[in-house]
Amino acid sequence: MGTRHWVWVVAAVVVLSVCSGLVWAKAYRLTVAGERMEFVAQPERGYVVKVPARSGGFYSLAGLPALDTENARRVGGRDRRGVWTVENEGPAGRNEEMIRSLRAGGHATYAAPLFSCGGETVAVIPEIVIRVRPEVDTRQVHFLCKSLALAVIKPMEFTTREYLLEVLGPDAEAVFAAVEQLKEVDVIEWACPNTAMRPKLAGQTTPNQVAWSGQLRSMTAGEETERTGVFPNDEYFPMQWHLYNTGQSGGTPGADIRAPEAWEITTGDPNIVIAVCDSGVEADHPDLVGNMVSGYDFADHDAEPADEFGHGTYCAGLIAARGNNRIGVVGVAWNSKIIPTRWMGSRPDGTLYGATEADTASAFRWAANNAADVLSNSWGFSRNPTPIIHSAIVDVTMTGGIGRRGKGCVVLFAAAGDAYAYPWKYAEVIAVGATDHNDIWCSYSSSGHELDMVAPSGWQSTDADWDDSQGRGALWSTDLSGPRGWNVDFDPSILDYTYGGGTSSSCAVVAGVAALVLSVNPYLTNEEVRFILYRSAKDLGEPGRDDYYGWGRVDARAAVEIALNGFPLIYVDDDGPNDPGPGDSAISNPNENGSAEHPFDAIQKAIDYAFPGETIVLLDGRYSGLGNIDIDFAGKGITVCSENGPQNCIVDCLGQGRGFDFQNGEGVETVLQGITITGGKGTNGAAIQIKGSSPTIRNCVLTGNSASMGGGGLAISGDSQPVIANCLFAANSALLGSAVNAQTTADIKLTNCTLVHNTAVMAGGAVSVSGAISVELGNCILWDNGAAPIFGSATATYCNIQGGWPGEGNLDGDPLFADPANGDYHLKSQAGRWDPVNGSWVVDEVTSPFIDAGDPAVSVGDEPEPNGGRINMGAYGGTPQASKSP
Repeated sequence: MGTRHWVWVVAAVVVLSVCSGLVWAKAYRLTVAGERMEFVAQPERGYVVKVPARSGGFYSLAGLPALDTENARRVGGRDRRGVWTVENEGPAGRNEEMIRSLRAGGHATYAAPLFSCGGETVAVIPEIVIRVRPEVDTRQVHFLCKSLALAVIKPMEFTTREYLLEVLGPDAEAVFAAVEQLKEVDVIEWACPNTAMRPKLAGQTTPNQVAWSGQLRSMTAGEETERTGVFPNDEYFPMQWHLYNTGQSGGTPGADIRAPEAWEITTGDPNIVIAVCDSGVEADHPDLVGNMVSGYDFADHDAEPADEFGHGTYCAGLIAARGNNRIGVVGVAWNSKIIPTRWMGSRPDGTLYGATEADTASAFRWAANNAADVLSNSWGFSRNPTPIIHSAIVDVTMTGGIGRRGKGCVVLFAAAGDAYAYPWKYAEVIAVGATDHNDIWCSYSSSGHELDMVAPSGWQSTDADWDDSQGRGALWSTDLSGPRGWNVDFDPSILDYTYGGGTSSSCAVVAGVAALVLSVNPYLTNEEVRFILYRSAKDLGEPGRDDYYGWGRVDARAAVEIALNGFPLIYVDDDGPNDPGPGDSAISNPNENGSAEHPFDAIQKAIDYAFPGETIVLLDGRYSGLGNIDIDFAGKGITVCSENGPQNCIVDCLGQGRGFDFQNGEGVETVLQGITITGGKGTNGAAIQIKGSSPTIRNCVLTGNSASMGGGGLAISGDSQPVIANCLFAANSALLGSAVNAQTTADIKLTNCTLVHNTAVMAGGAVSVSGAISVELGNCILWDNGAAPIFGSATATYCNIQGGWPGEGNLDGDPLFADPANGDYHLKSQAGRWDPVNGSWVVDEVTSPFIDAGDPAVSVGDEPEPNGGRINMGAYGGTPQASKSP
């Protein structure tokens, strides 16, 4: 466990005041996992009490002196071991006296006031959650706890590195002191109090609403061009404008998620499961009963996550209410399944209570471990809920984690204004805002750079003529059955349904679309699903992503199509048809979005816009100026390629900088293909610089670039292992390694490359290698370079190297290039050679000896017939432009 096991530290206590014989700290300040938290005692709001066990392990409040049992609620189930919270707004002195009495009489082993933290009222119970380093085992955790007056309640479910501990002290100060002590233990990554908070719901629902009037418009009333799709026969589907908006709610026809069009492809796969992490779900609701999977209650710790409040049932209906069953409403993914994970409940007075943060974290991990693909969360907190919840979100979303057999669960949160700061701001989740039936941002919705997208919801109260007394602008969904629901004054025939709004609704809608995406392609990772939802969204507001609409309003049909067919191509054109400044990337089309109609005019813009897995196509042209030099892939796994090969697609740096810079850990999935880079200038790597990255560079031409130090064409340094294949390095210059300079910690390989007419001032006319590493050359041609072709450690096999080089299959002879004076380095052939100028095959009087001279163990790839069954040397070997065999 290291040499420094623990250090005793007293928790910081600031500004003390004395009340009724008790000493209260005005503020306890902690820093947990880099986040600062301040807990301020609020005895006027209530208190927490832990009672000792009675005979048989039974816990009860009976017999305690004057305890306000009417407002007492047990915190969790058997693991809590006698912890209750009492919320009773009133004079602080009354609760302070109760706490003193409970302690003094031995009725409680722990008693503390409620606290405020970040705007939330929190119950600090005598528990702490810790996360230990990977090498720490349970035995070591138990040993540590014995030394610090702590006890291990249990390891956290579905993780081997987190533990729930009990604090064996009498009050909250003992909890805060123990957190500070644990922070000093070198094998603990973080420790924080396990608090319970009242959740804030992101919905807008009003009881005692009046029913929809007879003003419902026909779905084909002529407000828009008639659309094709699947139209279910559910009774209230015509009211569900968010699915199919014909103007029936007074809104704009077409301002919907295009559900009928998506349902032509899928209505949801029953193997796709959506966890509704909420107040529970009414499992026997007539419109949900066929789509339910057994869940769990983490608020009361039992296997009956029944909904007493209605919010979870409402959200579940938006996601997966049964469709085409002639009753009620229809959900977005009407054939997928719902698994309720209840972590909040309601008291008799209708107020909500939440589980502890540890229980909420367990709910996420439990859902992921019980086959949930999507986790929908229409709630939030005003403060960062500490790393306990965040750690669980990371575990279920990350590739290789516990979600979806390593593919990661899709986790969504409602983004509802300033009062709901977390967890929607976490980078791992999809943050969903709201738009109304006119596709206009709703004022109750959050904004900011963390917002990812929006979806339809109701009640745009900023409208001058806003009046939704009949629910026409809201979203209809399932309600608690009978008189228990929000619609208690409705006609009995509609008692099981209600309408609502807020980002609770919009989050649930996007969760349903995520389920449709996975229904057609269950092999997608969480990250891929997220990017599909973003890319397929209808752009609203400012072009591209903005802080009010994110990537746009969710589009179910477009999302499902991308899931089936892959991302659409992103186009770049230096002189596109709608570009107001052809050839000048500083003057752009204000509507450019990478489409064929509105391509970007700068490569960097397209890269910044792209998601991992997307492909950027550079249309024929010459790219220079702003956004076309010093191009940075920003670590993205994307492909940038030409439309018609390097002879037609040229990045001309004009001596203003280098072409491309890979320095953010790019891997082999980052591809640069079919591009000519010329006019580059820099200290190292004038055309391309690779530092600590391993991209794939294929079928590129690096010519006429100049570096003042190393690598006129390409410089590689750091922990880099790029794939360099079928590239031509011609007429580059540098002090060392005029074509390629390598100073890496790993060996580098160049395959089927031609290095010709390069000039080094000192050494390495073609290649320079520094340090203990080696460059491996295979099927390459090194010819007519201005100094000894190789400087440093290099191995070569089946290469043509001027002056010779030891290695199997190496040769030394005139390559017989087609037209080197004009940059054509195809090999001459009497059977046929590709002429890039005329775009045709021509016949030569001689044949290069390096046709069919490559490694016989390497496939001929795409070489045209006749190819002799053996790959050619040089940049065109293995490609459709390889010279034919005689």
